[in-house]
Order: sequence, then C-alpha cells, then structure tokens
Amino acid sequence: MGQDQDDTVLVPYTTVMKKLLATNYISSIQVSAVSEEATEQTEQQIATLLRARHNIRSGQEDDFTVRNLSDVAETAAEHRES
Repeated sequence: MGQDQDDTVLVPYTTVMKKLLATNYISSIQVSAVSEEATEQTEQQIATLLRARHNIRSGQEDDFTVRNLSDVAETAAEHRES
C-alpha cells in the first residue's frame, strides 16, 4: 500500500484493546469476499455469525452494522449529486 515497512508495528489486538483503547470489544473489522459476486452472500454469513455470537434472538434488532463499501461509495455519490 505504499507504506515504508520500517514504519509498521504489529501488536496483538487484545493488547491494543486493553492497553491503548481501554475496551473489551472490537469496534470494527474489515473483510473481503473472494469475488464481487460473493459479496452479498458473505455479508449475510457475517450477519448470521454475529447474531449467533451476540446471542441475538429471532425478531430482535442487530447490535452491529454490516456495510458494503460499494454501497457506501454509491450513497456518497448520491449525496454529491444532490
């Protein structure tokens, strides 16, 4: 990504959470699908997994958000046009 390798520090995420951010949860993650065609299915699988891990029952609202960068870019373009 054009960064100097000497300017990179790798730290376990649990250390960053506890020592630097003073949190006990992950606030965001970034993932990629194997192809553009697989994006929607990947989003659904992530949402299903998070609902299970967060013990969210059927009919309850999600306590997380899954965003697709293509959708975010499209929304930003719409706002610029209006």
